[in-house]
Amino acid sequence: MSKNNVEILSKIYAGTQKGELLRKKEMLIKAYLQKYGKLIMNKEVKPTPVIEVLAREFGFTRIGATQILRKAGVYQGCNNPVVFPK
Repeated sequence: MSKNNVEILSKIYAGTQKGELLRKKEMLIKAYLQKYGKLIMNKEVKPTPVIEVLAREFGFTRIGATQILRKAGVYQGCNNPVVFPK
């Protein structure tokens, strides 16, 4: 989903469960990149425990959080754990 689509959908679904879910997904992606991106790139922490912590923090399962990050294109598995958007 492009940034414009996320902004439009956030406005459309504001105040609904769908809007809350979209907001939580965006916060998960930002937290993964901003808080832990550099640590994972420097191999100070591994991506799986980070995803587990973020999943608990935002109310997702580990698999659900992993799928959100994969669909957003910021996590591509253990060989390429952090992909910063251009």
